[in-house]
Amino acid sequence: MIMTTSPLHAQFTTDVICNFQNFNLSATYANWDVAGSQPINGGSGFTPIITSGNTPGSYEVKAEAYGSGAYNFATPINAAGATEVQLTFTINSALTPANDFMGPNFDLTDGTHQVQYAEYAHYPGGGTFTVTAALGTINPADITAFNLEMDPAGFGYTTPYDITYDSLALLTPNAVPEPATMALAAIGMAGLIIARRRSKNS
Repeated sequence: MIMTTSPLHAQFTTDVICNFQNFNLSATYANWDVAGSQPINGGSGFTPIITSGNTPGSYEVKAEAYGSGAYNFATPINAAGATEVQLTFTINSALTPANDFMGPNFDLTDGTHQVQYAEYAHYPGGGTFTVTAALGTINPADITAFNLEMDPAGFGYTTPYDITYDSLALLTPNAVPEPATMALAAIGMAGLIIARRRSKNS
């Protein structure tokens, strides 16, 4: 787990729980699965191409129609205090206003249940996007797995899409000083400045 301060969420600390480097899903389903993508199994007929590289953010899925996959953490993630989840991804397919409504949805699982974060929206022109959602009922101190899903929706189910996953992160609010504490600190600083001035003048 990589901890950074997010420039887009300066009031949060970002815990990257997956950077998709040398990454493989624990299981694939529907049209992200080679067998599941075949027409005899109800698939689209397009065999998915899924790759991952040595650099972070290099997990790429080329598939057609709905597909998904699950990843199980070897050890549960403990990000106690986190309140939001953030997924960053890049849609490499060329999109137009007529077909840019898509559902790059995802789920989190803790020790007792699973929550889906449905991210259906317009993603104009393709490119890199970041979606953020409240964790809801997920226990951030016991995250055991996540799922990735892709519903091409407005893009259509008969044209292959291309998406690269960049990072999955949890956001924890930073402690904000109480107004009284900030006032005391300001008084202390003012007193220190006055004391220094008096010391110079004496």
